[in-house]
Amino acid sequence: MCGAGGSQRDGGGPRGYARPVIRPALLFFVLQVGWAISGCSVMSLTGTPLRCDNDGACPDTDVCLQGICLPAIGEGEGEGEGEGEGEGEGEGEGEGEGEGEGEGEGEGEGEGEGEGEGEPVPFLRIDTIELNDCTVVQHTADNGDDRGGIAIGVDDLFDVGDTRILRADADVLTTQGILDPRIDGLFSDLADRSLWALSDLDGSFFTSGDGTTEALQLVDPVTGLPVLMVPLSRPIDGLNNGGTAVGIFAGVSTVAVVVSGVVHLVDIATGLVTVSPRAAPLDFAMPCESFAVRGVLETFDGQDHLVYVTATGAITRISLGSGQRTVIETFADVGDICSFTVDPVRGRFFFHVEQGSQYPGGDERIGSCPASLCTGAGCACAAGTELCGAPPTAACVATDRDVDHCGDCNSPCTGDNEACVGGACVCAGAFATRCGDGCTNVGTDEQNCGGCNTVCDASSLCAGECTPAPTLFIENLGTTSCQTISVQTNAGANRGPLGLAGDRWVYSGYEGATVAIPTGPLDSVTVIGIAADFLLTDLGTQSLFTFVCDDVLCDANSSRLEALAPVDAVTGSLGTAVPLSAPIVVGFFNFDVFMGAGRVALSAPTGLFFIDLATGFVEQQAPIVVSPARCDQGTAGGILERSGGEDFVVFVAENQERVVRVRLRDGETTTLSNARLGSACNVLLDPTLGRWAIAPPRSTELIGGDATRSLISCPADIIGPADIVGP
Repeated sequence: MCGAGGSQRDGGGPRGYARPVIRPALLFFVLQVGWAISGCSVMSLTGTPLRCDNDGACPDTDVCLQGICLPAIGEGEGEGEGEGEGEGEGEGEGEGEGEGEGEGEGEGEGEGEGEGEGEPVPFLRIDTIELNDCTVVQHTADNGDDRGGIAIGVDDLFDVGDTRILRADADVLTTQGILDPRIDGLFSDLADRSLWALSDLDGSFFTSGDGTTEALQLVDPVTGLPVLMVPLSRPIDGLNNGGTAVGIFAGVSTVAVVVSGVVHLVDIATGLVTVSPRAAPLDFAMPCESFAVRGVLETFDGQDHLVYVTATGAITRISLGSGQRTVIETFADVGDICSFTVDPVRGRFFFHVEQGSQYPGGDERIGSCPASLCTGAGCACAAGTELCGAPPTAACVATDRDVDHCGDCNSPCTGDNEACVGGACVCAGAFATRCGDGCTNVGTDEQNCGGCNTVCDASSLCAGECTPAPTLFIENLGTTSCQTISVQTNAGANRGPLGLAGDRWVYSGYEGATVAIPTGPLDSVTVIGIAADFLLTDLGTQSLFTFVCDDVLCDANSSRLEALAPVDAVTGSLGTAVPLSAPIVVGFFNFDVFMGAGRVALSAPTGLFFIDLATGFVEQQAPIVVSPARCDQGTAGGILERSGGEDFVVFVAENQERVVRVRLRDGETTTLSNARLGSACNVLLDPTLGRWAIAPPRSTELIGGDATRSLISCPADIIGPADIVGP
């Protein structure tokens, strides 16, 4: 049976191998006789492999191959070869035919009845998810705090908690029960919705914190007990990396295990592990409270694709063939949704949410939304969507909002920045004004500033009207004659971006204190009454701001920035908040701030946002690709330069050994300082004094002594907002 009954994949994607199948009759045999059969090895239910030197060391029906006894179950008696349609078992000689649809080949004889096309090529694609038409209910059965594990069974949805597993009726969700024990590595085979789990060869389930998994185990959905073990052809290590480095993606007959961007594709029937030739780091993934994020492995167009939720709420697809990333749908407010799965039979998208989100309710909730899913049997389109195209490229389309199929399958929106709203191509959102054939934002478009065809010159910016753009540009960052002062006692380790308020540097520390330090000389540390994760500076006026979320200070757990508030650097009190012209969805721990004259730039997975600090006006552009060294709470602080009509960002590079400048127009990068910066994650300027500053957590080349948890200031040559040139 090992290696028999498989079908060859089309080979167009990263995988292309024959997939042995464990059929229901074989599984029944396994349960009756007490052996677990992996397809290419035999295990006792205790998880011990039957090792061998020759066939005589194995049971009579097995053979010894590569040191392990392999089963010969499922072969008929007699000799000869036969071809037949369908599947079946029996006795006899010569040729035999089975009834059913499809074709298959194999050695041996037998007659029987079968259905299907042997084993079809795996196919699964998510076309649409109706995130505004979801059923969300509270946990009534106590499984502890959510850990991120989620799986769909034939009848039930399973959600892994800190203590046990919640089992909820997948049709209504409110009928709930509990499974013991907790199984951290739980997932589904979406081919038949059977439950599986990562495990060790000794039969124990994988537990969060373990570094390696060596096998898969089939899990009884009623008892939670292991039924069958499938050893992996090679162990998968690094599962204790945690955060968003590890991901588990349920697919059709396959599960993908991602470790630090390396994608291990595991054939569930055989345990065969192959590694995708293309790495797929889970950039900006929403972190779960356990060892891995959870999503779905799609297979279509000859390629595999990973689908997961980002911290900004985008349900994102990565092609393992091309590396292309696309967004399937986006949550209006994602909360902390970090894991989901789909049910190809019900046509549903399932998730767990604990904090916030667009779905009101308690702390621990599970949700189900209509989804359009395409499988090998065809596409089942959710209500409100339409099947467009002909097989094999047919897809379910939401014609009320799809710009390529707006109103019907054959009506794309062709104008620049047009949106499809209610099945019509319109100018909406940030691009609400029609100029010519396209849509634009007259508040930021320098070719249509304040109205169509009003063009700003190269020395101006568009902020509702053409206004002079202050110049801010670094000519040199000095590395001698530096000053330093310790903030260890007063504030502790640096939390994020530095600030500048008049003649004071401002430093926010982990001990909940923010301190002010004179810009020159650095001779005192004064605690001020604010604990702010995100400090912003207008380098033109040298005034201090912070972000406001829901009328309170934003912190590292905030994902939606709504307003700006000025900060008094003496008392720490906040002034009147200025609402942003459009809220900015940034995602937990996933944005960087660059300080400029009169404005700041915020870089997030959702885009690059220029914010006018006086008015709160927000201009959104496409995301940029930069790699700054991030502080412990997940952000980086840098400088926004403006010179010659162009914008640049300056930051400490990810390797933390140099300060670099990146031109936003084309990404051109230049180095401003090669000094070792002691793992600093922020850099800021004082244009008036001509100084630059960092706050490293440990020693740096800029000074001779210990600089652990200090603020360091050095000379700089700066062309400032008033053409000030530093020493």
